[in-house]
Amino acid sequence: MKFKLKAKNFKSLRREHPLNPVFAQADYLRQLEREIDPLLAKSLQGKVHVMRYDMGELHLQVITSIGATQLRFAQRQLHKNLLKSNSFNQLEKINIKVRHLPNNSIKRKPRIANPPTAESAETLLSMAEQIDHKELSEALARLASRHRP
Repeated sequence: MKFKLKAKNFKSLRREHPLNPVFAQADYLRQLEREIDPLLAKSLQGKVHVMRYDMGELHLQVITSIGATQLRFAQRQLHKNLLKSNSFNQLEKINIKVRHLPNNSIKRKPRIANPPTAESAETLLSMAEQIDHKELSEALARLASRHRP
């Protein structure tokens, strides 16, 4: 599917674009977020996002589990306040989800395993000989045989 540019300004271009329903839905969700934001505690403002609102269910997304806990405690009061709004007068239920943002800036270094040495194998064998428990000493002996370089 090709989209041919007919309009010169952004608004008319957006109206004609095949993705117009997606843009409209995004605008609608942003408008709902702007209505919800002042009703939240200051620590939650700007951190709660509306995922969807349909059939009386409001689905909110929070980026931290602490924020989700705070929002769950304030959920009843938020529900009461939202019912007063024209946009949420049919609200029946609020669902809260935690969605952590991907943090690609921190990369873990791979753990470097210590290579097996003859000394560690000897230590395991000497421990196996000193232990009275038969199964445990056999397990240590097997481990020692695998530890040889």
